[in-house]
Amino acid sequence: MVLKKREKGLLTLEASLALPIFAFAVYALVFFFQVIAAQDCLHYYATKVARNISSYGIITNYAMNFSEDEDSRTEIKENLNEDDETIFSGLFDTSDVTNILTSAASGIMLEESIKPYVKDHHAIKNCIQGGYAGITFLGSSLFDEEACIQVVMQYKIQLPIWKEIFPVFPVVQRIRIRMFNGHAVPSSLKTEEGDNEDGEYVYITPNGSVYHTNANCSHIKINVQAVDSTRISFICNSNHCTYRACELCFEKNSTLPSTVYITEYGDCYHSSRTCSGIKRTVMKVLLTEVGARGECSRCKAHKKE
Repeated sequence: MVLKKREKGLLTLEASLALPIFAFAVYALVFFFQVIAAQDCLHYYATKVARNISSYGIITNYAMNFSEDEDSRTEIKENLNEDDETIFSGLFDTSDVTNILTSAASGIMLEESIKPYVKDHHAIKNCIQGGYAGITFLGSSLFDEEACIQVVMQYKIQLPIWKEIFPVFPVVQRIRIRMFNGHAVPSSLKTEEGDNEDGEYVYITPNGSVYHTNANCSHIKINVQAVDSTRISFICNSNHCTYRACELCFEKNSTLPSTVYITEYGDCYHSSRTCSGIKRTVMKVLLTEVGARGECSRCKAHKKE
Protein backbone atom coordinates (compact mmCIF):
# COMPACT_ATOMS: atom_id res chain seq x y z
CA MET A 1 0.00 0.00 0.00
CA VAL A 2 2.84 2.35 0.89
CA LEU A 3 4.67 1.54 -2.37
CA LYS A 4 1.64 2.41 -4.51
CA LYS A 5 1.29 5.80 -2.86
CA ARG A 6 4.96 6.51 -3.47
CA GLU A 7 4.63 5.56 -7.18
CA LYS A 8 1.64 7.89 -7.59
CA GLY A 9 3.56 10.71 -5.95
CA LEU A 10 6.57 10.17 -8.19
CA LEU A 11 4.46 10.24 -11.35
CA THR A 12 2.79 13.46 -10.20
CA LEU A 13 6.18 15.08 -9.60
CA GLU A 14 7.47 14.03 -13.05
CA ALA A 15 4.35 15.35 -14.73
CA SER A 16 4.61 18.68 -12.90
CA LEU A 17 8.19 19.07 -14.18
CA ALA A 18 7.73 17.77 -17.71
CA LEU A 19 4.45 19.51 -18.60
CA PRO A 20 5.73 23.12 -18.30
CA ILE A 21 8.85 22.24 -20.32
CA PHE A 22 6.73 20.63 -23.05
CA ALA A 23 4.29 23.58 -23.08
CA PHE A 24 7.17 26.07 -23.37
CA ALA A 25 8.73 24.08 -26.23
CA VAL A 26 5.41 24.12 -28.12
CA TYR A 27 5.03 27.86 -27.47
CA ALA A 28 8.59 28.53 -28.68
CA LEU A 29 7.87 26.62 -31.89
CA VAL A 30 4.65 28.56 -32.49
CA PHE A 31 6.43 31.86 -31.75
CA PHE A 32 9.19 30.96 -34.23
CA PHE A 33 6.62 30.53 -37.00
CA GLN A 34 5.00 33.83 -35.94
CA VAL A 35 8.36 35.61 -36.40
CA ILE A 36 8.75 34.03 -39.84
CA ALA A 37 5.22 35.19 -40.74
CA ALA A 38 5.99 38.76 -39.62
CA GLN A 39 9.21 38.91 -41.64
CA ASP A 40 7.53 37.39 -44.69
CA CYS A 41 4.71 39.95 -44.46
CA LEU A 42 7.17 42.86 -44.23
CA HIS A 43 9.25 41.50 -47.10
CA TYR A 44 6.25 40.97 -49.38
CA TYR A 45 4.66 44.39 -48.93
CA ALA A 46 7.96 46.30 -48.81
CA THR A 47 8.87 44.68 -52.14
CA LYS A 48 5.46 45.54 -53.55
CA VAL A 49 5.75 49.20 -52.53
CA ALA A 50 9.36 49.45 -53.78
CA ARG A 51 8.36 48.03 -57.17
CA ASN A 52 5.53 50.56 -57.43
CA ILE A 53 7.87 53.44 -56.61
CA SER A 54 10.54 52.14 -59.02
CA SER A 55 8.08 52.50 -61.90
CA TYR A 56 8.25 56.30 -61.39
CA GLY A 57 12.04 56.25 -61.54
CA ILE A 58 12.36 57.96 -64.91
CA ILE A 59 10.18 60.91 -63.80
CA THR A 60 12.01 61.34 -60.50
CA ASN A 61 15.38 61.02 -62.20
CA TYR A 62 14.52 63.87 -64.57
CA ALA A 63 13.35 66.00 -61.64
CA MET A 64 16.49 65.35 -59.57
CA ASN A 65 18.82 66.22 -62.47
CA PHE A 66 16.72 69.25 -63.36
CA SER A 67 16.88 70.71 -59.85
CA GLU A 68 20.71 70.65 -59.68
CA ASP A 69 21.78 73.46 -61.98
CA GLU A 70 21.00 75.37 -65.15
CA ASP A 71 23.33 73.25 -67.32
CA SER A 72 21.48 70.08 -66.32
CA ARG A 73 18.14 71.70 -67.11
CA THR A 74 19.30 72.73 -70.58
CA GLU A 75 20.78 69.29 -71.28
CA ILE A 76 17.62 67.48 -70.19
CA LYS A 77 15.31 69.72 -72.21
CA GLU A 78 17.43 69.23 -75.32
CA ASN A 79 17.20 65.45 -74.95
CA LEU A 80 13.41 65.40 -74.53
CA ASN A 81 11.18 64.78 -77.48
CA GLU A 82 7.86 66.64 -77.89
CA ASP A 83 5.81 64.03 -76.01
CA ASP A 84 8.26 63.89 -73.10
CA GLU A 85 8.41 67.68 -72.88
CA THR A 86 4.62 67.84 -72.58
CA ILE A 87 4.61 65.25 -69.79
CA PHE A 88 7.47 66.72 -67.76
CA SER A 89 6.89 70.44 -68.27
CA GLY A 90 4.58 70.65 -65.26
CA LEU A 91 7.06 68.75 -63.11
CA PHE A 92 9.95 71.02 -64.05
CA ASP A 93 8.01 74.15 -63.12
CA THR A 94 7.07 72.86 -59.68
CA SER A 95 9.02 74.66 -56.96
CA ASP A 96 8.49 71.96 -54.34
CA VAL A 97 10.19 69.15 -56.30
CA THR A 98 13.43 69.33 -54.33
CA ASN A 99 11.62 69.32 -50.98
CA ILE A 100 9.52 66.32 -51.99
CA LEU A 101 12.55 64.34 -53.09
CA THR A 102 14.47 65.17 -49.93
CA SER A 103 11.65 64.02 -47.65
CA ALA A 104 11.16 60.87 -49.73
CA ALA A 105 14.86 59.98 -49.41
CA SER A 106 14.60 60.09 -45.61
CA GLY A 107 12.48 56.93 -45.59
CA ILE A 108 9.23 58.60 -44.55
CA MET A 109 7.68 57.87 -47.93
CA LEU A 110 8.50 54.16 -47.64
CA GLU A 111 7.29 53.96 -44.05
CA GLU A 112 3.95 55.59 -44.80
CA SER A 113 3.45 53.57 -47.99
CA ILE A 114 3.99 50.18 -46.29
CA LYS A 115 2.02 51.06 -43.16
CA PRO A 116 -1.57 50.50 -44.50
CA TYR A 117 -0.71 46.93 -45.54
CA VAL A 118 0.93 45.64 -42.35
CA LYS A 119 0.02 47.83 -39.35
CA ASP A 120 -2.80 45.47 -38.22
CA HIS A 121 -1.05 42.18 -38.98
CA HIS A 122 -1.31 39.97 -35.87
CA ALA A 123 2.23 38.54 -36.18
CA ILE A 124 3.78 42.02 -36.34
CA LYS A 125 1.76 43.13 -33.31
CA ASN A 126 2.73 40.04 -31.29
CA CYS A 127 6.39 39.61 -32.22
CA ILE A 128 7.83 43.09 -32.88
CA GLN A 129 8.47 45.42 -29.96
CA GLY A 130 6.10 48.36 -30.37
CA GLY A 131 4.31 46.77 -33.34
CA TYR A 132 4.66 48.60 -36.65
CA ALA A 133 5.58 51.80 -34.79
CA GLY A 134 8.66 49.96 -33.50
CA ILE A 135 10.06 49.57 -37.04
CA THR A 136 12.51 52.25 -38.17
CA PHE A 137 13.49 52.89 -41.79
CA LEU A 138 16.76 54.74 -41.08
CA GLY A 139 19.23 54.00 -43.86
CA SER A 140 16.58 53.53 -46.55
CA SER A 141 17.12 55.41 -49.80
CA LEU A 142 15.23 56.16 -52.98
CA PHE A 143 17.07 56.32 -56.29
CA ASP A 144 20.63 56.16 -54.93
CA GLU A 145 23.84 56.56 -56.94
CA GLU A 146 23.44 53.02 -58.31
CA ALA A 147 19.87 53.73 -59.48
CA CYS A 148 18.39 51.43 -56.83
CA ILE A 149 15.69 51.65 -54.18
CA GLN A 150 16.88 50.31 -50.84
CA VAL A 151 14.43 49.56 -48.03
CA VAL A 152 16.08 49.03 -44.63
CA MET A 153 13.78 47.95 -41.79
CA GLN A 154 15.20 47.77 -38.26
CA TYR A 155 13.17 46.35 -35.38
CA LYS A 156 13.39 44.19 -32.26
CA ILE A 157 11.82 40.76 -31.76
CA GLN A 158 10.29 40.29 -28.31
CA LEU A 159 8.25 37.55 -26.67
CA PRO A 160 4.73 38.74 -25.84
CA ILE A 161 5.05 37.14 -22.37
CA TRP A 162 7.77 37.28 -19.72
CA LYS A 163 9.22 40.39 -21.31
CA GLU A 164 11.32 41.12 -18.21
CA ILE A 165 13.04 37.73 -18.38
CA PHE A 166 13.81 37.23 -22.06
CA PRO A 167 15.97 39.75 -23.97
CA VAL A 168 14.93 41.38 -27.25
CA PHE A 169 16.61 40.39 -30.52
CA PRO A 170 17.55 43.20 -32.95
CA VAL A 171 16.80 42.44 -36.61
CA VAL A 172 17.74 44.30 -39.80
CA GLN A 173 15.77 43.40 -42.93
CA ARG A 174 16.86 44.78 -46.32
CA ILE A 175 15.28 44.91 -49.77
CA ARG A 176 17.01 46.33 -52.85
CA ILE A 177 15.29 46.91 -56.20
CA ARG A 178 16.67 48.53 -59.31
CA MET A 179 14.91 51.67 -60.46
CA PHE A 180 13.12 51.74 -63.81
CA ASN A 181 14.92 54.57 -65.58
CA GLY A 182 13.91 53.96 -69.19
CA HIS A 183 17.37 52.83 -70.34
CA ALA A 184 17.83 49.54 -72.15
CA VAL A 185 20.26 47.06 -70.59
CA PRO A 186 23.22 46.46 -72.93
CA SER A 187 23.35 42.93 -74.31
CA SER A 188 26.00 40.68 -72.77
CA LEU A 189 25.92 38.49 -75.90
CA LYS A 190 27.90 40.92 -78.05
CA THR A 191 30.79 39.31 -79.85
CA GLU A 192 34.29 40.65 -79.69
CA GLU A 193 34.08 41.51 -83.37
CA GLY A 194 30.97 43.58 -82.73
CA ASP A 195 32.70 45.42 -79.92
CA ASN A 196 35.65 46.27 -82.15
CA GLU A 197 33.33 47.63 -84.80
CA ASP A 198 31.63 49.94 -82.30
CA GLY A 199 34.92 51.14 -80.80
CA GLU A 200 36.06 51.35 -77.20
CA TYR A 201 33.63 52.91 -74.73
CA VAL A 202 34.70 54.94 -71.71
CA TYR A 203 32.92 56.88 -68.97
CA ILE A 204 32.96 60.63 -68.36
CA THR A 205 31.17 63.25 -66.27
CA PRO A 206 30.01 66.59 -67.73
CA ASN A 207 32.51 68.67 -65.74
CA GLY A 208 35.27 66.06 -65.36
CA SER A 209 38.79 66.50 -66.76
CA VAL A 210 39.52 62.77 -67.21
CA TYR A 211 37.85 59.70 -68.69
CA HIS A 212 37.38 56.36 -66.96
CA THR A 213 37.79 52.89 -68.43
CA ASN A 214 36.44 51.17 -65.32
CA ALA A 215 32.71 51.66 -64.68
CA ASN A 216 33.29 50.88 -60.99
CA CYS A 217 36.00 53.51 -60.52
CA SER A 218 35.62 55.14 -57.11
CA HIS A 219 35.74 58.59 -58.75
CA ILE A 220 32.43 58.03 -60.55
CA LYS A 221 30.77 55.22 -58.57
CA ILE A 222 30.60 56.82 -55.17
CA ASN A 223 29.42 54.91 -52.13
CA VAL A 224 27.44 57.38 -50.01
CA GLN A 225 27.05 56.51 -46.33
CA ALA A 226 24.51 57.95 -43.90
CA VAL A 227 25.99 58.60 -40.43
CA ASP A 228 24.85 60.18 -37.19
CA SER A 229 25.88 63.84 -37.19
CA THR A 230 26.97 63.63 -33.52
CA ARG A 231 29.72 61.17 -34.56
CA ILE A 232 30.99 63.04 -37.62
CA SER A 233 33.91 64.69 -35.79
CA PHE A 234 35.27 61.22 -34.86
CA ILE A 235 35.08 59.69 -38.37
CA CYS A 236 38.00 59.83 -40.83
CA ASN A 237 38.13 59.30 -44.59
CA SER A 238 40.51 56.98 -46.49
CA ASN A 239 43.28 59.59 -46.12
CA HIS A 240 42.81 59.59 -42.32
CA CYS A 241 41.45 63.15 -42.36
CA THR A 242 38.30 64.37 -40.63
CA TYR A 243 35.36 65.68 -42.60
CA ARG A 244 34.38 69.36 -42.91
CA ALA A 245 30.99 70.88 -43.77
CA CYS A 246 30.13 71.07 -47.46
CA GLU A 247 29.98 74.68 -48.65
CA LEU A 248 27.11 73.83 -51.01
CA CYS A 249 24.94 72.25 -48.29
CA PHE A 250 25.63 74.38 -45.23
CA GLU A 251 25.50 78.12 -44.75
CA LYS A 252 27.22 80.00 -41.93
CA ASN A 253 25.85 79.17 -38.45
CA SER A 254 23.43 76.60 -39.92
CA THR A 255 22.44 73.75 -37.61
CA LEU A 256 23.42 70.15 -38.28
CA PRO A 257 20.65 67.71 -39.23
CA SER A 258 20.44 64.42 -37.31
CA THR A 259 21.90 62.53 -40.29
CA VAL A 260 24.69 63.61 -42.64
CA TYR A 261 26.19 61.90 -45.70
CA ILE A 262 29.84 61.12 -46.39
CA THR A 263 31.96 59.25 -48.95
CA GLU A 264 35.07 57.16 -48.42
CA TYR A 265 37.39 59.40 -50.47
CA GLY A 266 35.66 62.74 -49.86
CA ASP A 267 36.62 65.41 -47.33
CA CYS A 268 33.16 66.95 -46.70
CA TYR A 269 29.93 65.88 -45.05
CA HIS A 270 26.63 66.76 -46.72
CA SER A 271 23.07 67.38 -45.57
CA SER A 272 21.55 65.68 -48.65
CA ARG A 273 22.32 62.64 -50.80
CA THR A 274 21.45 64.70 -53.88
CA CYS A 275 24.07 67.40 -53.22
CA SER A 276 25.97 68.12 -56.43
CA GLY A 277 29.21 67.71 -54.47
CA ILE A 278 28.66 63.94 -54.24
CA LYS A 279 26.19 63.18 -57.02
CA ARG A 280 27.74 62.09 -60.31
CA THR A 281 26.14 62.23 -63.76
CA VAL A 282 28.02 59.52 -65.67
CA MET A 283 27.88 59.21 -69.46
CA LYS A 284 29.10 56.30 -71.59
CA VAL A 285 30.79 57.60 -74.75
CA LEU A 286 33.25 56.44 -77.39
CA LEU A 287 36.93 56.99 -76.60
CA THR A 288 37.18 59.13 -79.73
CA GLU A 289 34.64 61.57 -78.22
CA VAL A 290 36.46 62.42 -74.97
CA GLY A 291 38.40 65.32 -76.48
CA ALA A 292 41.37 66.54 -74.46
CA ARG A 293 40.52 64.49 -71.38
CA GLY A 294 43.28 62.24 -70.04
CA GLU A 295 42.87 58.76 -68.55
CA CYS A 296 41.99 58.48 -64.87
CA SER A 297 45.01 57.44 -62.78
CA ARG A 298 42.95 54.97 -60.72
CA CYS A 299 41.59 53.29 -63.85
CA LYS A 300 45.12 53.08 -65.25
CA ALA A 301 46.35 51.47 -62.03
CA HIS A 302 43.40 49.06 -62.12
CA LYS A 303 44.47 47.84 -65.60
CA LYS A 304 47.95 46.95 -64.32
CA GLU A 305 46.63 44.81 -61.46
